[in-house]
Amino acid sequence: MKSKGFDILILVLLLVAAVAYANVTKDLFIGHSIFTGIVFAALPVIYLGLRQKKNWKKIIVATLIFGGLFGFIFEFIAEFNLSYTVLSVVSPFKLFGVLPIDNIIGHMLMTMFTIVFYEHFIDREINKRISKNFLLALLPALCTIAFIILAFYFHPTILKFGHPYFFMGLAAIVPTILLGIIQPKYIRNMAETAIFFFCSYFIIEIFAVKLNYWIYPGDNYIGWVTVFNTSFPFEELFFWMLFYAATLVAYYEIFIDINKRETGKIK
Repeated sequence: MKSKGFDILILVLLLVAAVAYANVTKDLFIGHSIFTGIVFAALPVIYLGLRQKKNWKKIIVATLIFGGLFGFIFEFIAEFNLSYTVLSVVSPFKLFGVLPIDNIIGHMLMTMFTIVFYEHFIDREINKRISKNFLLALLPALCTIAFIILAFYFHPTILKFGHPYFFMGLAAIVPTILLGIIQPKYIRNMAETAIFFFCSYFIIEIFAVKLNYWIYPGDNYIGWVTVFNTSFPFEELFFWMLFYAATLVAYYEIFIDINKRETGKIK
């Protein structure tokens, strides 16, 4: 227990370091958001990986699917509909002229950090194999990306719709809610993970908006939240800060972890 407490302390210190780094380097090339993301997410992943052996095969698969593929879907629609726009990017190049590469890298960093955190502090599963359910996430993600690309080139207005952040966020948390209803034992796992990341993302949001890492140029939000003279959409508070980490835990348990049907045993 003491070692876990020490690890949490280190993560908190790295969060403080990320905020300090962002403010100290804000006028420099190394002050772009992706570098702050490395301090916040990549360094903790390295630290926790050294502290305790991890199932990197599962972590990498989860990162590629939920951070890379799902990340592309969400980030592309968000940028295309101006739900938010990331300004602090290393490269001016954008995928299809819409999506900065930095967005995808950032999404993958957050995903990997969340899964590593979950494995290190909370998950007690011992099966090292990847569930066949990963195909139930992989194939729909690939089909959705193909649809987005085809729609973008041949009928882009299909990708324009009202309140995109709200509806994408709502769709994303459905598996989370269903997992909590069907298997309540995972509610605690999701909640414990969400507490740490809610606090982290709340702090990051305040400084990111103040430093113009990203802005919210659209008007398709269901409401606004103002804290410390900093305003951001309600969707950002609810779907990213509150539900994002819990949702990744749900996805990990549903699509990546070996389940009872596959092993004949309860984890």
